[in-house]
Amino acid sequence: DEVATYTRGTAKLVNGEAHVNLGPTFKWVTNPDIGLTVHLTPKGDCNGLYVESVSTTEIAVKELNSGKSSTAFDYIVYGLRIGFEESSIVQEKQIESYIPSFKDHRERYAKYPELRAYNALERFKGMESSLRGFSSASLDFSRAKALKDAIHEYDPATDPPVDKLFGFGHESNLPESAQGSLPSARSTPPPSSALQAVMLQREAPAVQESPALTDATPTAQPPIPTAAPRFPLSEPVQGGDVLVMNPHQEGMLMACHQAADPMLVGVAMEASSEDVPMTVNGIVFVNVDASYAPVHRGDLLTTSPTPGHAMRAVNPTAGTILGKAFGDLDSGTGLIQVLVMLR
Repeated sequence: DEVATYTRGTAKLVNGEAHVNLGPTFKWVTNPDIGLTVHLTPKGDCNGLYVESVSTTEIAVKELNSGKSSTAFDYIVYGLRIGFEESSIVQEKQIESYIPSFKDHRERYAKYPELRAYNALERFKGMESSLRGFSSASLDFSRAKALKDAIHEYDPATDPPVDKLFGFGHESNLPESAQGSLPSARSTPPPSSALQAVMLQREAPAVQESPALTDATPTAQPPIPTAAPRFPLSEPVQGGDVLVMNPHQEGMLMACHQAADPMLVGVAMEASSEDVPMTVNGIVFVNVDASYAPVHRGDLLTTSPTPGHAMRAVNPTAGTILGKAFGDLDSGTGLIQVLVMLR
């Protein structure tokens, strides 16, 4: 319920006290008047520590009972980010925000039950049962279950498709009853949906028009362009192909054809043989080859030796990452949603 800042480090008492200079940028972004809290962890024997004073530039720490030790300690200072103290934490719902489906996790536990012990629930159940002295099976999770049920975990078997439920796609694809609840203007451009239409229909989509600007549109956000720029090709590509710069023809793009290509530039938004609109960010469908390794949601993707296809990145280097998988592909080739974010 806050937009926070923090700085941390290690210091040492001298004759039972310390004046610690905080990180120099902390004062640039932190409210100096309210919200400052300090956590101290002694790293040796002492009478205990307390904070005599705190500001955005310094903390004064002393040992209890007029102690005179030279104990080292860790500290962390939290604050409120300046200008964000009145952020509206609770807002009107515009699209659903369910808990993501945990189907893949359950399937993984069924296959490798020993992995369950490493998740947060099992670790905290172990801590609670150890502290309270009884079996973790007797712990009461009814309140947590009620809260989870109220939010709802997305179920692909019974819930509407993601593009209709969460706003990833043309508003015209939504049921008429839902269209009226969508915002008339967005503070950021919506994920690209033109390529989704290409993948579903295999034909060039109509250009998506910009949303009408209203008083709610931030002035710092430029209007969405009515047509994506087109880039010349040295060879034909398909919609969803991963594009790279042609190393032998300056200014020309082509489908990727080698692993982890640093010439990576984006994703083709439609099939073309001369020039093509390209996306460099947003959620789009991408041609992926899982023959090299299965691809699961959250995996980083890079270029593959299969022309135009991405694959799961293993030990990626800077400049070769296409983005993050939003879908799964266990084997072979196919189209999955990808959050394109070149890095």
